[in-house]
Amino acid sequence: MAEYLAQMTATPYAEDFTASLAVMGRSGTLRSRGRREGTAGLVLGKTGTHLTPKSEGYPRGMRSSALSEYCLAEPEGAPVVAFSVMQERPESKAAAKDLEDQVAALLSRWAVS
Repeated sequence: MAEYLAQMTATPYAEDFTASLAVMGRSGTLRSRGRREGTAGLVLGKTGTHLTPKSEGYPRGMRSSALSEYCLAEPEGAPVVAFSVMQERPESKAAAKDLEDQVAALLSRWAVS
């Protein structure tokens, strides 16, 4: 997934593609995330979850969680790092989001240093 994101930045569709992504701390599914980590406005991404129905033989709940993103050098800047965090059977929805946000914060700080 991260390789796909990296390759997208070199296509004629890059601007439209990145404009379609949620902005951490500002819009979409990332609107309420990243504020305490200081990544608001510095990360563009797409979230995803897979919830397990009872019929699959597992307890009902989250089976997987994912966050695929770009870190920006500055708000409204160009992507400098592409990454993806994919978790299977996270402890909880909150734990999954917390880990994804911590990874985004670490990579965001690294990308601009």
